Amino acid sequence: MQQVKVLAFDTGGTVLDWHAGLTTAMAAWGSARYVWDGRLEAAGFNPYRYPPADTRFETLHDHNIYPRIGSKYAPTIHPPTAEAIFLLVTRVSGS
Repeated sequence: MQQVKVLAFDTGGTVLDWHAGLTTAMAAWGSARYVWDGRLEAAGFNPYRYPPADTRFETLHDHNIYPRIGSKYAPTIHPPTAEAIFLLVTRVSGS
């Protein structure tokens, strides 16, 4: 049960970061990856299958998020619940 509490706290903290201001949240590499994963899912692709550096996603690359992504050559490692939240936040914020 302790692990579930930690996961919920981490995910909640991420959402609060976005709510407080997406530009502030983008300062860290992790937050940029959250936004990227949400964008990739919104475009209909699986972030567990494709890394950000995949050339088929060059149209999604921008100057604010893409350069800040760590591990551009690896698919995401975030849990499915977190991925659902990333997608929801990108839809609400218009990212």
